[in-house]
Amino acid sequence: MTELQKDRVDNLTERGSDIVANAEAVSINTADDLVRGSDLLAVIKTFRKEVAETFDKPIADAHTAHKSVLAARKKVEAPFISAERVVKAAIGGYHDRLRIAAEKERRAAEAEQRKRDEDSRLAAAVILEEAGETKVAEAIVDAPPSERKPMIAKTPPPPKTAGVTTQVKHRGVVNDLYAFVAWALATSSIGDYLTIKQGDLDRMIQRKNGEVSIPGLEVVTETQVGTR
Repeated sequence: MTELQKDRVDNLTERGSDIVANAEAVSINTADDLVRGSDLLAVIKTFRKEVAETFDKPIADAHTAHKSVLAARKKVEAPFISAERVVKAAIGGYHDRLRIAAEKERRAAEAEQRKRDEDSRLAAAVILEEAGETKVAEAIVDAPPSERKPMIAKTPPPPKTAGVTTQVKHRGVVNDLYAFVAWALATSSIGDYLTIKQGDLDRMIQRKNGEVSIPGLEVVTETQVGTR
């Protein structure tokens, strides 16, 4: 900011202090008050025009300079961002393959364990049947399989590399909106996962001039004041 601009700012601040004080003390209760309030708004608008004349050009110049430097940075940095993305994807793919292989091995081990449990159970039933314990043997055969604690997939740790970190992240993708909303309502989770697009809602109500009747919705009407 130049010295001239600083002087203009000081001048505006000094001249405007009384206007600000009057605005803070304003009270509109009669038609005469309304006229005085409107006149005060006109004065404030004039001051704001002077503020704009003081700051708009320096802001525009600074914005232009910022855009130019930012564009130069993006041009230089873009190939490195692309290269980083390629390498990260390759590293992530390697970790994903390790995790998928370990998960496949875990599921196979659990299936094998279930088969051994079932074979052991049937063998015990045969022995009991041969010993004349028919009811006990039938009870063993009819009983549901015993629950085992799920095995943990053992992903082999990849070699440590300096400056690189990895983290397994999970995310959800809603592929059936109506089913998801039904779940959210049934579990009282609707406020956790669903949000209202307030801007779109307000614009719809404004287009209908506030004449809407929607369950669960209250129309709030306010008077907004502007200047011309």
